[in-house]
Amino acid sequence: RPHGPGTLQEAFAASRVQACGCLGGCGSGPNVVTTDGGPSDVFHDVYKPSSCAALLDHVGVTVPEAAQRAWLRRMYAMRALRSNKGGEALALLTEALQEASSLKGRAAHLLTCT
Repeated sequence: RPHGPGTLQEAFAASRVQACGCLGGCGSGPNVVTTDGGPSDVFHDVYKPSSCAALLDHVGVTVPEAAQRAWLRRMYAMRALRSNKGGEALALLTEALQEASSLKGRAAHLLTCT
C-alpha cells in the first residue's frame, strides 16, 4: 500500500489517468474527459479552481468554496510575482491565507507554492 500524499497521488494517477485522442478545444485546455461508467463529460480549463472543483465533484470529491477562493487568489499572486508586482502578490497571498484559515487545516495545504 502506498504511503504519503505524493505516492498515493502517483498510484491514483497511474490507475486512473490514460492518454486519449483529441478532445477539441485546445485553446481551453488542459482538458479532461471522464469515463467513470456514466456518461462521458469533458471538462475544460481544469487548471482553474472552478473547473477543477467541478471535475473533482463529478468523481465524488468535494472541494470547499473557501479552498477554491484561496487557490484562485494564490494563482493571481503567482501571476503578479511573474510580473514583478511584489506588493500585489503579497496582498493576494495574505488574502489567500486568510481565506484558507477558515478551513481549519482541511485544505490549507493547497496553497503550497510549487
